Amino acid sequence: MTGRYPNLFLAGAPKCGTTSLYDWLAQHPAIFGSEVKEPIFFRKGLSMGGELPERDYLSFYDGWKSEKYALDGSTHHFYSPSAAAEIKAAAPDAKIIIALRNPAEATHSMYHQLRYTGVETVLTLEESLAAENARFQTLEPRRRGIPENLLYSRVYAFEHNVSRYIEAFGRENVHIILLDDLKDHPMQSLRDIYDWLGIDSSCAENTDFQAKNGPKAVRSRFILNLAYYPPAWLGRFTKPLFSAATRRRIRGYLKKMSTTSSKNAPLDRETRQLLLNRHRSDIEWVERLLERDLSHWKQPAPDKPANCLQGHPEIQYGQADA
Repeated sequence: MTGRYPNLFLAGAPKCGTTSLYDWLAQHPAIFGSEVKEPIFFRKGLSMGGELPERDYLSFYDGWKSEKYALDGSTHHFYSPSAAAEIKAAAPDAKIIIALRNPAEATHSMYHQLRYTGVETVLTLEESLAAENARFQTLEPRRRGIPENLLYSRVYAFEHNVSRYIEAFGRENVHIILLDDLKDHPMQSLRDIYDWLGIDSSCAENTDFQAKNGPKAVRSRFILNLAYYPPAWLGRFTKPLFSAATRRRIRGYLKKMSTTSSKNAPLDRETRQLLLNRHRSDIEWVERLLERDLSHWKQPAPDKPANCLQGHPEIQYGQADA
């Protein structure tokens, strides 16, 4: 075991291209990427049951040798109120990468992801948004997922969440990338990140820009639940037999077995406008931070909904069965 904490964090935001970006970054010879993208070790600010032992977390980075960086891709760190401070205490010289996306589209994609995993039980996004305040009042650890995932407005509160990392690490140590650029200019996006990290940017040319995390639907809810939410007795049985990394790999295999390709229904025009109104100040804050015009994020949907992310490396995850 290296005993070293990772020093490069892809800290979100969820549903903003992070799965693909993690894979691309890990192809650089100066970056070690664990097989486990999201260990969620820094979880004190989240209503999660149990803890990930430090030894198990560090074991995910046993393969980190001479690489300049080791990468943690836990997107839950984005909206955890304590993660930035926890990371700063453990890895004070860490670099932070944050990917952002039109918050209306991100919310829509997040909702379908949580329907797929069984965390979200409300049948429409509109009902789920209306239930946020009530959910916030009753946050508590639950067997299925992280309750804060369901607080969509807080998950995509860009100004509030990004500011925590800038305050903790300094603006020069926080690199912000837009999903628009990952989609339209993936190689240049990687070059910019590598230049910022001080590593060979020409390696971007050797990247396999394979799509990751395409749309999904449930083939077997039983197997999927076993992968995401294994019963306590199974954990007690497998823990002495397999390492934490091996257990994660087994769960990943079960997820693949229980999943098939799918496509999300388009975002309702009125719901999109509601979300844009709710997040307008966040969009304008990002515009000021990046000194960039994001007026296209604030545009209403076309009369005929279109899949504007078709071909993107992290298209929406897909719908769950009811």
